[in-house]
Amino acid sequence: MATRTFFQWCKPLQLPFKHPLAKSIMITTSGFGVSDIACQCIEYRMKSRHGTAHSSFVWDKKRTVNFSIIGFLFGPQFHCWMPFVVKSIPGTTVEVTLKRVFVDQCVFSSWATVFVLCTSQILEGHGIRSGIQNVRDNFVDAYSKACCIFPPGQFINYFLIPPRYRVLWLNGIGFLWRVIVSYILYGKPETQVNTLQEQNTALQL
Repeated sequence: MATRTFFQWCKPLQLPFKHPLAKSIMITTSGFGVSDIACQCIEYRMKSRHGTAHSSFVWDKKRTVNFSIIGFLFGPQFHCWMPFVVKSIPGTTVEVTLKRVFVDQCVFSSWATVFVLCTSQILEGHGIRSGIQNVRDNFVDAYSKACCIFPPGQFINYFLIPPRYRVLWLNGIGFLWRVIVSYILYGKPETQVNTLQEQNTALQL
């Protein structure tokens, strides 16, 4: 009786997982958040080796929240993009799959890189101009990493993975790229220096 009551109580919590779009958003949002936390842990270990870290790990929650918001905004895009590619380039052969991967990498991966680099600056309160400058400074670095990670993973995604699991698979193969992008946005020494300079300028004003 108690078990049945528990599962009845949990039913409303299961509704988002039954709706494909809501599930895509939840998977992508959590994927971005986890990736940023992993990146912060890696940064802490790197700084510890060089003797520049704090005595204990300090989690930058605001940074993780901002990165998760980017994931939240990506959810609907991932959900709509892959079915669009499959419908636009029908078929199940290796040649068709390669065409899908090519389009995916040229169009969506380029857009995703621009979107992350620009949106991160807007969420940090630096404005659209700062976002555009961030794209100019870091696009080649971030996109080149994407070109190494996504094509093999997306080939498997389009060729072998059932449609209902493709967003989940994409978030899985994108984990490494998100960690790298999080480091580019927040962890690189020059990024941290620029952030401190902006904070000092704001305080002086």
